[in-house]
Amino acid sequence: MRLIRSLSFAFLILLSLAACNATPPESSSPPAPPTAQNSAPSALVASIQQDLSDDTGIPVAEIDLQESEAVTWSDACLGVEEPDGVCAQVITPGYRITLRTPEGLYTFHTNETGDVVRLAETLPESGLPDGLPDGLPDAE
Repeated sequence: MRLIRSLSFAFLILLSLAACNATPPESSSPPAPPTAQNSAPSALVASIQQDLSDDTGIPVAEIDLQESEAVTWSDACLGVEEPDGVCAQVITPGYRITLRTPEGLYTFHTNETGDVVRLAETLPESGLPDGLPDGLPDAE
């Protein structure tokens, strides 16, 4: 009886060791390339360019993509505070898209699908945020 137990135990150990050393079967097709995008889809950028053109009167041809990057927002407001709004505190994947126009830079925050687009910042051509004077006051 002891011999059967010893042989059974040895068989289980050998089986376990063989399983640890097993190699996966080779695939006939090459691995798929990564699907993560670091920049916004061109259709989303084009849609925002058209909306900005409609809102400002700037021709689409004069609205260029400055920068686009994938971002994970910490709330459903996409990092853009709303004065009277409440934002769900939920991780929201999306994009930060900055467009350059003759009037300055416009930065938009979007969700991943582009269903939600928020104007986050406008930087006029002077390089100062809207509402600030163009120069410093004279020293007295």
